Amino acid sequence: MGLKVNWIGAAQMGNQSLVDKLGTTADGVIFPSWEMNLDSIKTNNAEFYSLFQKYSNNADLDPFAANAVDALSILNSIIKNKALTGEEIKNELYKMKNFNGITGVLSFDKNGDVQKKISIKTIRNGKIENLK
Repeated sequence: MGLKVNWIGAAQMGNQSLVDKLGTTADGVIFPSWEMNLDSIKTNNAEFYSLFQKYSNNADLDPFAANAVDALSILNSIIKNKALTGEEIKNELYKMKNFNGITGVLSFDKNGDVQKKISIKTIRNGKIENLK
């Protein structure tokens, strides 16, 4: 048909290891991604990053792993403050503002949705880049 269209991908495309396996066949895919400053994590959370590298067989720290660490840290913080039931935990999430996680500062809105910067990325020459 000769169509020239952009492929839309999911946030999972933000994993460079996956893109490496796809090679340049993934070029042009557009997808959303959570902002994550890996250099900042390496500097400000050096102990965490070192342990992550050790136990992941030197895998790349991608936004999914980093967000999972933040999620567990948030849950740990809430439980330490004696919120134990699902309803108590939910209510504490709704109140959480400016949590300083490894991915940066985040808050939750009145619906329980995380407030975090999201950017649009693309793949060019087998590398993940910000869409310009």
